[in-house]
Amino acid sequence: MPGKLAPVDAQLRDEFTFRDGVGYVAIRAFARMLGVAHTSLVRGGALKSAKLAKTLLAQGFSHGAQAEWAETGIPDAACAVIAEYFAFDAQQTSEQARNFLKLTSAMGVRAWVREKCQGLDQQWAKARLDGKRVRHPFTQALQDHGCQGPDMAVITDNNNVLATGRRAKQLVAERAPDAKKKISGRQVMTTPELVVTAVLEAAQTAQLSLLNPQGGTQCLAVCSAVGSTVMELMTKPLANVQGLSPAIAPTVNSSAYRVVTAADF
Repeated sequence: MPGKLAPVDAQLRDEFTFRDGVGYVAIRAFARMLGVAHTSLVRGGALKSAKLAKTLLAQGFSHGAQAEWAETGIPDAACAVIAEYFAFDAQQTSEQARNFLKLTSAMGVRAWVREKCQGLDQQWAKARLDGKRVRHPFTQALQDHGCQGPDMAVITDNNNVLATGRRAKQLVAERAPDAKKKISGRQVMTTPELVVTAVLEAAQTAQLSLLNPQGGTQCLAVCSAVGSTVMELMTKPLANVQGLSPAIAPTVNSSAYRVVTAADF
């Protein structure tokens, strides 16, 4: 209906992505949200409006970056500029674009885009939680080596500390303080944090098989050593790579693995 904002239905939601801390919206999806044809936004792989392109250029979005949006999607910061253009400056302004700006005025367009991206991260997390191919080998390896209950919980939570800097309970309290039901730390992790956790668990599974520890204490020792080593490899600058050196010294605390004990559970 004219004058109302199109809902973000399931088909549109699939057009939101979140990469490296930035939310992106596919061009067709964003054009629909603004109530304009996507061809009025992009034509031939470039922005149709020279005025809009110039405005975005002044905001730090180069012509080369703009040309990539047909493939990568529009970054969240650029969405605000584009919405304002179609609301007030285009030859044919859009009432729906003005409604969009009203909708997002309180939280900002960038925050709105990222909120829509959360659904994708939650879906990824659910697959991560439910996917036996990913998580089952790690938990099964711990059980096979006599590590269960509180000892397994300590190892899992210490991986959370390495990947996020927070225990699972702390992470949920910070990122989902208003959650209506109990949720796990993995459900509020970002995709990079989930990937780091997957790497940790894969490396720990391999070492459990190689070293064959028995019991919770030995499994904790193995997983602790693996966790510290993996994080050091991820953050320690490589030596002699074309004479390059890190701009900032690494600050990894490999002892973080010991902050949780069985007494915490």
